[in-house]
Amino acid sequence: MIASLFNLVPSMPDYCGPFKVGMHDVEWQPPPALHGSVPSETDSQEEFPIQFRLYYPADERRWQSKQPGWFPDPRDFYMAGFGAFGGIPRLLSVPLLSLFFASVTMPGHMDAALAVPKKDASDDHGESVKHKLPLVMFSHGLLGTRTMYSTVCGELASHGFLVCAIEHRDHSAVVSYSKLLKKQIVHLREPRKDDFDFRRSQMTYRQRELEYAYQVLKALDEGTFQSLQGGEADDLATAGQRREIRASFQGRIDFGHALLAGHSFGGGTVLEHLQTHPHDERYLGGLILDPWVFPIVDRTKPIAKPAIVICSDGFTAWKDHFAHVYQLCHASPRVRLATIQGSAHQSQSDIYVLLQKFSWLIPSLRHGPDPVHLLRLNNRAVLAYICSDLMPQQDLQIADDETILNADDSLREREIIIHV
Repeated sequence: MIASLFNLVPSMPDYCGPFKVGMHDVEWQPPPALHGSVPSETDSQEEFPIQFRLYYPADERRWQSKQPGWFPDPRDFYMAGFGAFGGIPRLLSVPLLSLFFASVTMPGHMDAALAVPKKDASDDHGESVKHKLPLVMFSHGLLGTRTMYSTVCGELASHGFLVCAIEHRDHSAVVSYSKLLKKQIVHLREPRKDDFDFRRSQMTYRQRELEYAYQVLKALDEGTFQSLQGGEADDLATAGQRREIRASFQGRIDFGHALLAGHSFGGGTVLEHLQTHPHDERYLGGLILDPWVFPIVDRTKPIAKPAIVICSDGFTAWKDHFAHVYQLCHASPRVRLATIQGSAHQSQSDIYVLLQKFSWLIPSLRHGPDPVHLLRLNNRAVLAYICSDLMPQQDLQIADDETILNADDSLREREIIIHV
């Protein structure tokens, strides 16, 4: 390939945890009674199946497939979606993006077997107890997909977490393809600038999707997914292999240690849930990356649960917006607010890693720090906060990191600013 000859094909960074990472896609059609409406070009009510990707610790001795490409399947639809947002027709965008990105893979394996600990624990009666995986529900931002934050989600999985990365079908994703419906759900722009009602309808739909995904995960854990009311689409695995993979999650999901996480619109989605459901005992707290608070009804209402809010330099410099974020965090005694200096809004997604070879086209990349370094700072801060504030008593597969969020400026990493 021409791109390979000129060393223009990007590569995704390896995960740093002790586990290899598996990935598995699920699409499920909730029963009609559970559906809500989402904005559409015709103002009609649309109903879509829920789609998400699971990232989880995997057994590297039992790989079933090759490393997945960064673009979800079917790849051409997603490439065309990115092109359409940039105003590039499909006839040009798919060949162009294929040239540089078709061979980009993630450092994990699709449909890999779930890792089994060498020694399971025992209860007070000596009965074997399965090792459970703390759960993280991840919500993407505008133009996101279920792979857009694979570096963050895969890093958590490599440390023993099960991450459910929802691909929202509120028309905020760059595009989403439903195998069940055999159609694409396109990205819709705001009818008007700063259209609050439009974003609110998307926010409402996102909150429903969080509920749907949680229902599916409960069914997987209880071993009742096959009988769960609603339809399911085929995916990359064969039917038998798919059943085997999903059966392995039975009794393995730790719902007692579940977290909400998200970036941008997804960060706002997490904030709103924590604001409006202060007594929701299902979630211990939040991991909130560069939250976009415009779609939130009350941007001053504090949250009661612990959370870390990690902002980019770019969003911190957006003074009017950051004032809302700061006010909300300052009013929430169990929330920590930090900024990673030198970072841009997309530094917490995979985008800048993918575009690193083209830094000469993007000023913030050309003059900024290494995007992999920024992502690793972000991931270190997330993992350190989980250990210190969210799950301090858990036996987690996370090394001590006393510098990333240290309250002492002289001991903390120089790129990290702690606001509250």
